[in-house]
Amino acid sequence: MIGKSQINLYRKRIWTCKMTGKSQINLYRKRIWTCKMTGKSGFTYEEALLSEGKGKEGTFQLPNELIALALQLVQF
Repeated sequence: MIGKSQINLYRKRIWTCKMTGKSQINLYRKRIWTCKMTGKSGFTYEEALLSEGKGKEGTFQLPNELIALALQLVQF
């Protein structure tokens, strides 16, 4: 503990209230989080972030120059 503040490593936030920090950390440790990339649930916050990172590695990223053209083709 740093003085009266606690550091949350997941969000890089500093709380001045000990109870708020503990309740937030407990929330991050619960298995209620979902991966945005796969839709799988039951992760802790850290596990969900790792899963999203792994999911992004295999996705195709369209070059910025082609995004407007692709959106026009999809729309019409």
